[in-house]
Amino acid sequence: MRTSHYIKLMTRLDTLEQQLKNHLMLSKQLENKWMTYATHRETGIVYDTEILDRQVMQIKDEIAEIKTELDNEQQ
Repeated sequence: MRTSHYIKLMTRLDTLEQQLKNHLMLSKQLENKWMTYATHRETGIVYDTEILDRQVMQIKDEIAEIKTELDNEQQ
């Protein structure tokens, strides 16, 4: 694997892991859940939890893809 491609993948992986961490922290701060909606404890902003869950799954899928690509290239 070329160094530039490796750096690009590692940077993307780091970004995705941070996004995942932020999404999970946000989810923990939601309350007053009703159907697929919930209110943020501090700001009062209403979030659609179904969309947040979908975004988390997409992030996890992309993280898995990148880790697989990195593992395959190192072998």
